[in-house]
Amino acid sequence: MNFTEDFLNVADVKIVSKALERLVLSRELYRVANGTYERPVNDRFLGVLLPGIEEIAERWSRLKSLVQEMFQQSVKLAG
Repeated sequence: MNFTEDFLNVADVKIVSKALERLVLSRELYRVANGTYERPVNDRFLGVLLPGIEEIAERWSRLKSLVQEMFQQSVKLAG
């Protein structure tokens, strides 16, 4: 699972968002939540498989922790 933020080291947010939008339209990626994307897994019997809500919530939790750590580090450097 990837977040929009995972690609901001490559280009600015507008370019990344547009590229992700194009990948969603071509069905190479699925948007599972706002700013959260998953590459589909195709099962020959079940069709397209996407992550469950638990996995999405876990990733969001990890992202929140990472952002909080980065913010705390920037505050320490500024102050």
